[in-house]
Amino acid sequence: MSSTYEEKAVRIVTFDGSKEKWQMWSRKFLAVAMRRGYQDILLGKLKPQGTDEALDPDDAANFLKIEVREKNTKAHGDLILARKDDIAFGLVDEACTEVLPKKNALLAWSKLKSKYEGNKITTM
Repeated sequence: MSSTYEEKAVRIVTFDGSKEKWQMWSRKFLAVAMRRGYQDILLGKLKPQGTDEALDPDDAANFLKIEVREKNTKAHGDLILARKDDIAFGLVDEACTEVLPKKNALLAWSKLKSKYEGNKITTM
């Protein structure tokens, strides 16, 4: 008997929550995001509209909206899977807004950056 269910391995660059490893991890994660097609979500260049609004996939006008939503979902999912510590997991898990009540990858990324990058002051 054959099954239509196919299991695939998902490889994620994990983060342990240490500030010392943030810079390297974040650069690696952005590289992976670029390869997977959702880097612009994390950088705020693409912003999904509300995920609760039903969109007709057969309507050509909705194609970009649906694609951006899918990228946001993928980015948020990978950020959740990459978390190894409770604090970072909580920051990502609680990243939601009125417009994106279930998942907001840009907000999650921003919260992580704020927590682990902090305020860098460059001196000459």
